[in-house]
Amino acid sequence: MRKLMILSWMFILIFTFSLSHSTAQATTYTFTPTPIDMYDLDHSYAYSWQINWSLPAGQTITGASLSFSGIYDWTAESNILYLQLMDTTPSNGTDMTHGIIQYYDNQASGNYFSSSGIQLTSQSFTTTPVPYTYTFNSTQLNTLATYASDGKFYLGFDPDCHYYNSGITFTITTSQSVPEPSTFLFLGSGLLLGFVFLRKRVKQNI
Repeated sequence: MRKLMILSWMFILIFTFSLSHSTAQATTYTFTPTPIDMYDLDHSYAYSWQINWSLPAGQTITGASLSFSGIYDWTAESNILYLQLMDTTPSNGTDMTHGIIQYYDNQASGNYFSSSGIQLTSQSFTTTPVPYTYTFNSTQLNTLATYASDGKFYLGFDPDCHYYNSGITFTITTSQSVPEPSTFLFLGSGLLLGFVFLRKRVKQNI
């Protein structure tokens, strides 16, 4: 009976250990542009930022966010900042530094990148510096995964005013893919059969 009890506890511990090591493991990837304030988002230009990144094998994108530190409009006025996710960018820009391309739009209104990719959001700001974070929705996460499949994608910024800021950060969160339910079933069945076999051996020896 003592041996049977020990085997029972071994079965429970092994099964629990297997399940705990099959849970998703989160990983965070963080990117910042150079310069970190994206040239202070000058009203006269639109900007694209190329990010080189591939989704690691076996991982799934579970979250993404674009954050601005201390962003504010340079004066009190009607204003809007368009944010875009793209797999390609217009070809008429000027290469700046570290994957940033600048497009002169002469302070035109509207989203400069409206014909490229998908618009994430548009946002207005006051003259008071504030932190601002935009979090991707599920549809945008799926699009991000598609765009990043070739190892790169682009974020677009079209400031319809001049926005000072202390820095921009883009963050992607992934998790390790969880095994299919059939995998758990197979694992559990194998452990159960082994337990039954050992139980019979114990009874024979009693």
